[in-house]
Amino acid sequence: DFQMAAVLSMRRGCELFGMVICLVMVGTASATCFDDPTAQACSSVDAYYNADNALDNICTTMPWVSGCTIRRQCTGEQANKRYCSTWSLLASTCPEPSSSEQSDPQLDNLCLEYRQLCHVEGTAVAQCSQRAVPNMITTPQATLDVIQLCVVHPSMEWCVECTDTNNAEHCQDPLHTLASICLDHYMEDCARWYDMCREFPEGLDDICGNADRDSFVLRTDDGDLCVGIMKMYFHSGLSDYVLFRDWVPCTNSRYMGFFFFIVFLGVATNFVKGLRARLEQHWARQAMLVPPPAPAEGKQNAISTFAWHFFPTNKTHFQQNLIRAVFTAATVILDYALMLISMTFNVGFFFAVVLGYALGSLLFAHTSHPVPQPRPQRASAVDSEEGLAGGGPLGESPTDTQEPMIAAHPMGSSSACCNDYPG
Repeated sequence: DFQMAAVLSMRRGCELFGMVICLVMVGTASATCFDDPTAQACSSVDAYYNADNALDNICTTMPWVSGCTIRRQCTGEQANKRYCSTWSLLASTCPEPSSSEQSDPQLDNLCLEYRQLCHVEGTAVAQCSQRAVPNMITTPQATLDVIQLCVVHPSMEWCVECTDTNNAEHCQDPLHTLASICLDHYMEDCARWYDMCREFPEGLDDICGNADRDSFVLRTDDGDLCVGIMKMYFHSGLSDYVLFRDWVPCTNSRYMGFFFFIVFLGVATNFVKGLRARLEQHWARQAMLVPPPAPAEGKQNAISTFAWHFFPTNKTHFQQNLIRAVFTAATVILDYALMLISMTFNVGFFFAVVLGYALGSLLFAHTSHPVPQPRPQRASAVDSEEGLAGGGPLGESPTDTQEPMIAAHPMGSSSACCNDYPG
């Protein structure tokens, strides 16, 4: 420590001995601290190491490095955040070499001095306490994840930014590309991005999103950030999107809530269809109670004439068609929503859709059966006798008179005889 203090004190005497002698003394101090950064005299790092220049040199020479990606988005309000400080960016840019990854000689050379100061146990350099982003994704990892994502989904717009893992010219910003893909839609190969971003690190809003900007942030039962995934095969789990980006179960209680909600939708669509069926029956009853118009002179009776009405012919027709359009929109929305839910391939949600339709059919299927028209008035005793004798108006017995049936299904025809009746 005495030796280090003496060397550093030499720097303060630069004005007395001249610039050349000063540089020699500082060089001696630098060499000593880079060899043994645990000495207390090395705590004044500004005397022998310029972190800003070191970071500039790295990001000018190798701008595609992950730490430099974070540096580029550390502007404005983000510049003062925790992981946007110079030393934290150096830590993110120059991680400790991993035995599982092939080292980059160029990056190793540019990061040599930082690693000599900070990757030593017990270092006295206070700035080394400014750590890298937790679970920081290295450049090779980001590149590999992008390639894997684009092999599965080559049509994604960001895939053109990174097409060759061995050529930096074809993959100039792999971390930014990976973040763009995973922020748009989380998939299995986004696992490393999720590990880095699960707690929304300060200063990485463009890379990880912003918790303050999201009105509703879901978390799992373990407290982790809840992010949906998409699997195109039958599976179980709690991390599937249900129609909307923020609708992800993630917990057992929310999953059960979604399950019963899906069952309710299945029942509701059958209820809406049954309600329309009953309304169609009501309109058909009204139409059959209206007497047919008198035939014009020399023309056939209107009841035996079939008219092709492609468009509403009166106000009543228009009002009824308007109500039909509303019912159609409602049933299409419900049916297609249930179809999209079943396409999550989540086994529980799939059977919730099936159960909803089954319960709806159990409750409302009878509405699709034909129902009788109101009974006609009974014939008088004289008429009955005539009928029994075969002398009725139509030559029929009373038992031959059957009640007309009205189809209840909304898409079926109520009765061919009633197409010319008003209403």
